[in-house]
Amino acid sequence: MPPVPWWTIVSAVIAPVVLATGVTVAASRQPADGYDPLTSTLSALAAHGATDRWVMTTAVVLLGLAHSVTALGLRAVAPPGRFLLGLGGVATALVAAFPQADGHGTNSHAVVAGLAFGTFTCWPALAGRRGPGRRAVTVRPARDPVGPARAWWQPRRTAAAAARSRPGAPPAPATLPRPATLPEFGALPGPAALPGSGALSGPETEGAPWPLRPWVGLVASAVSVGLVAWFVVELVTHARPGLPETAAVGAMTLWPLVVVLGLRLGRTPGP
Repeated sequence: MPPVPWWTIVSAVIAPVVLATGVTVAASRQPADGYDPLTSTLSALAAHGATDRWVMTTAVVLLGLAHSVTALGLRAVAPPGRFLLGLGGVATALVAAFPQADGHGTNSHAVVAGLAFGTFTCWPALAGRRGPGRRAVTVRPARDPVGPARAWWQPRRTAAAAARSRPGAPPAPATLPRPATLPEFGALPGPAALPGSGALSGPETEGAPWPLRPWVGLVASAVSVGLVAWFVVELVTHARPGLPETAAVGAMTLWPLVVVLGLRLGRTPGP
């Protein structure tokens, strides 16, 4: 079975397409002096008083739903990261339910937007899985088929030799030459030690897929943290928060697609 189902690829592709389409169409509907992509945030396109705010509102709702569907299909992702991705999708949809008031933020809008930023920032770092590594190789010792018989016969042969050595004992009967014995225990490799005979304790296994390696998730989260910090600084100083917000939202929207494609294209055939 593939690591992700086909509908997860569809939802992961829909997310950036919906975001780009919604922002482009909604921005084109605003007055020439009403929206600046460098100084205005994306939430201003769905705020009360914006022209055709339903365009951006619909795009935000579809974006949140797409992320939630993607989280359902990413069964290969660690449960904490998968949960945060789904929670981020719900928080994104709630951003549309608590819009800004005439371009000014509200407490409810700030809470749900902060929850969305926080979950999308943390989920890559918690999505990683450690690979099982390579199992140890063990070789079963060769079986000695005459071992039990030799152990049973040895004490009796020693007792017979001691009885013949006593004074007056009858001469020992003629004995046949002792046949050549098999090599000692473990001297020859048995069938279990031959290649391909099942002597390995288990097949060699590879590490986790590259999108789920811990260091990859940490790097992705670190990039998101840097973009969000840049956005917060620009927002507090009333400079140009539009550019860092667009960069942060774009990176967070594209990363689930990167993970899905990495898992889908990087799958290995079964044994």
